[in-house]
This record gives sequence, structure tokens and C-alpha cells, in this order.
Amino acid sequence: MQERITLFVTGLSSLLNQLEMNEDLFSFGPTSRLIANRLTSLEQSRDRQKSAANKCSLILVDRSLDFVAATTQGCQTLADKILGLLPHLPQHSIDVAVDMTLLTDTVDRQVLTPGSLAQRYSDHKGKMLLNSLITMKPKEALMEVSRALLDALKAEKILAQQKPGRMASAQVKTFIELFKGHPEAMCSQLGVLQLACAALEALDHNGNHHRDKMFATEKVLVNSVGGNSPSPIKLLTEMISREQTDSDENLDMKMNIADVICLAIHLYCLFGKGCSSGISEDMRFQGALEDLALREHVQLMRQLGLEGSVTFDTVRKWAVEIMTRLRSLAMMRHEMKQFKSLHKTGATGAVYHPIMIQLLEAMFSPHRPDLTDLQYHAEGLTSRLKATFSLFMSSALPRPASNDCIIIFVVGGITSAEVRQIRETVAKHNANDKQVLIGSTSLLTPLDSVLNFCNRHL
Repeated sequence: MQERITLFVTGLSSLLNQLEMNEDLFSFGPTSRLIANRLTSLEQSRDRQKSAANKCSLILVDRSLDFVAATTQGCQTLADKILGLLPHLPQHSIDVAVDMTLLTDTVDRQVLTPGSLAQRYSDHKGKMLLNSLITMKPKEALMEVSRALLDALKAEKILAQQKPGRMASAQVKTFIELFKGHPEAMCSQLGVLQLACAALEALDHNGNHHRDKMFATEKVLVNSVGGNSPSPIKLLTEMISREQTDSDENLDMKMNIADVICLAIHLYCLFGKGCSSGISEDMRFQGALEDLALREHVQLMRQLGLEGSVTFDTVRKWAVEIMTRLRSLAMMRHEMKQFKSLHKTGATGAVYHPIMIQLLEAMFSPHRPDLTDLQYHAEGLTSRLKATFSLFMSSALPRPASNDCIIIFVVGGITSAEVRQIRETVAKHNANDKQVLIGSTSLLTPLDSVLNFCNRHL
């Protein structure tokens, strides 16, 4: 972990040097605090603070403070669906392999090099369409894909005139197939075509049924909070038991152990200690986890951090470690004063309020509340004294929204749905005069979040 943090800090410092940024540095969470302290101690950072002309606020945010958005099975953007369902491009951690056989007459899906989401630097239309997949709602993004294909067909003089219809997915397929037999047009419009094929493949993917089932299960568990209902973790344990004894259910629709851990991360992060009624329910859930692990494929268990062969002892040791991490996750915001809760309990259950959105709303609030859980990292003796005695000198400390450029960097990954939420929140608070840049270590899917959690990846 220390080596990964050192490499990350060095890379982040180099990026700030390239941008010639003189940053007011803030951290939100323990890992971000460690990174921020390392960053301010670099001689390269001190030199940059003296010479860089572009002032900005850099906010480092811990993913572990809010895993809820990263583990939900609901797809709020088309990019979430694409990244979550399509296989990874070989040797890539973020990009996916896109089936391009719609552009050919072949039926052998193994003969072609797959497409990807990557765009050429000069492909402005492709980059704009990729941005739409990340920041728009799925139906709106699909209409953008249809419009982009229609514009490409007109530009290549393959189709003279046609208005996008309501059945966007069917029309997207028709538009893609019109490029058959036009290799020069394919090369010219490759960026748009790859994204269109990716969107269509994700919408028709067999995994949608399983993901819809998992999202329905997630909603039942979240809405169980309040009233006389059993705790969420007790309900989840009962669901696992029923599903294992139900021989009639389709095997592909059953929860595997990664699905169960994903739901557990979601619940423990959202409700904290309120996820279970006590140690006895935690132990019963651990037992269910052990039973699942003993039946699971060895390859998946390896990916989830199991060391050695799959035996009762190794599985017990692994399950104890997973439960320890879940309990730690439940306590991540325990010391916070301002952003301790991620939900409000309403008439129909818990309503999720993302911690990133809570932070942005406080930052842009006209009432300018003190951001007590956000730590400012000062450079130089005078600034360090101000930061140390901030209780008495709060008015002298910089605020994140005081600079025209704000960089929000989520350490541990971000989802495209969160990118859309951040953009909407900035617009809602009339902060469009600010340049808000969003960065992260990766674009997350629910499975990525589970693997990172089980293997303690940054």
C-alpha cells in the first residue's frame, strides 16, 4: 500500500506541474489525508507553490467514505451499463472489448480484433459522444448515439435524410449496419461506431436480467430499514439460505458470492452499525458467506482474495477478514461531525444522500457553513499555523469554492453516475462560473468495487 501511495503522489504532483497549478489542498478521509501530507512534503510541490500562476482548490476524497454509489446495481447512465456488462479489453483495467461484428457479414465472433471505448485525440465527435454516455440518462444518451450515427451517415453520403425515431435501439442497429461495405467510412467514423456498438451490445446483454434482479434485491434490503422489519443483514442472510435451497431457480439468476459481498458492502456503508442488530446476526451472515465460498468456483475465490486451497480453515480465515473489513467500513464516518450519515429514513425506506453531493452543497451554500470534516493542508509556516489553530482562525482559512478552478479527485475510483450527479449539483447551485474538474484513479463497476474491497486496493 505504501508503494502504491508513493507512486500515486508522485504522479499527481507531476500532473499539477504540467497544469502549472498552485493548489489549496484539502482532504476528505484518512487515506486522502495521508496522500495530502505526502504531497505537501514533496520538494517538487513546494517549488510549484512558489512559481505556479494558476490558482485552484484540490479536494482529495476517499472512496471508502461512500461505497454506496459504487456498489449499486442500478444503471443511471449508459456508460455504467457498458462498463458493468462488457468484458474488459485484454490487458486493460478500465476499457472494454466491443463486439464489432455488426459491421461485417461474419458469424464467427472470435475472428475480429475487438473495438474499445478509447477515442483518437483528434476525434471531437467521438469524445463528445463518450461524454454523453457518461453524463446523460440512458434514454437521452441512446438518442445521442442515434443522432451521432445519422450525422455520420450523412457526412459520408451513405444516407441522405432521415429523422431519428422513437425506437432508438432498433434504429441504432439499422444505422450501424448501413456502414457495411463502406470501409473508408468505417475508418473515418470509427469512434462513433465503436461507442454505438458498445451501447447496443450492453442493452442486449444477457447479464441485464441478473443485474435487474440484483437491483430489485438491493431495493428490498434498503427499504427494510425502519418499522418492525428485520435488519438488512438478517434479511440478506435469509435470502441466501432460501436461494441455496431453491432448486427451481435458474443457476444464472442466483447470487454468487461476489453479488452477496457487493450487497453487504452497500448495506454496511449506507447504514453503518444499523445494518445489523448485533454480533449474532453478523456471525450468522459470516456462516452463510462461508457456506457460499465452499461451493463457489476456485477462480472467483482467488479473485476475491482467498489464499491457498479452498478448505474449511482457509475459507473461515477469509470470511473473518471480510467481516472485519465490513465492520471497519461501517465505522468509516464515525468520527465525522458534519457528514456522518448517508441516508434519511422516509415513508418508503431509506433515501440515499451521497457524501460527495453533501460536500458540494455545503461548499456552494450561500450560508457558507464551516466544513468541519474537510481538512486543509497548508504549505509554509504561516499557513500551517492557521490550519493548526483553525478553531480560532476559521475565517482566515481558504474555502474550496473561493477559487475559480476546483479539482475533485476521488481516491479509489468513481462511477459515471457520480460524475453526472456532480455536474448537476454544480449547475443547481449556479456555480457554472467555476471550472470543476473531476478526476479519479479509475471508473468503477460494482464488481471492481468488490475486488478492490476484498484485496485492499487503493
